[in-house]
Amino acid sequence: GDLKTAFPDITEVTRFQVRFRILSLSATNFNVPATWPKNKSLGIWVGRQRANYRNEKLSNDRIKCLEDIGFEWNIHK
Repeated sequence: GDLKTAFPDITEVTRFQVRFRILSLSATNFNVPATWPKNKSLGIWVGRQRANYRNEKLSNDRIKCLEDIGFEWNIHK
C-alpha cells in the first residue's frame, strides 16, 4: 500500500528508506518495471525514482544508494 497514507507522520526520507529496503529485498535484479505485478506500489515508486532521475530531481545520495545495489535507470536499452 501507500506508505504516506498508512503512516502520515513518517518523513519523505523515511518513506524512501523503507521503499529502498523493500526493493533491495524483493528484486533479484533491478530492471523493475513501473507496472511490476509482483509489487504494484513498489513498481510505482521505482518509476517515480527513474522520472526524478531523468528530471534531475533526485539527490546525489539517493542516486548513489540506488546505484550501489545495481539499480538500472533505463530498462528499455
